[in-house]
Amino acid sequence: MRDIQERTGIPRSTIRENLVKQGLIIKGADRRHSIRSRGQAPYGFAYLDNKLVIDPKEHLIVREILNLHKKGHSLRAIAEELNGQKKFNRKGTKWHHCIISSVIEYHNKLKK
Repeated sequence: MRDIQERTGIPRSTIRENLVKQGLIIKGADRRHSIRSRGQAPYGFAYLDNKLVIDPKEHLIVREILNLHKKGHSLRAIAEELNGQKKFNRKGTKWHHCIISSVIEYHNKLKK
């Protein structure tokens, strides 16, 4: 879609609408009724068929974060530990204490 938009100057939403009208199935075309429209999946999870499921690779790091936090490590210490092990976040960048905080908060909400 992006390529078509760049070549024609037509907005992606218009391209998508016209393709759907022609009967083409487009991945994510009906986002208004999709769970995924709420944004990016929380770290440790991914969307599969518009359902939130555990991402095995990321969830290993989530468990490590939760274990270190349970042992009393600070958010900054956890970030430094992960960065020292060269375990980067989803974007391939270094961990930061505020990201660690949001991971812990989300998983604490799941327990309730």
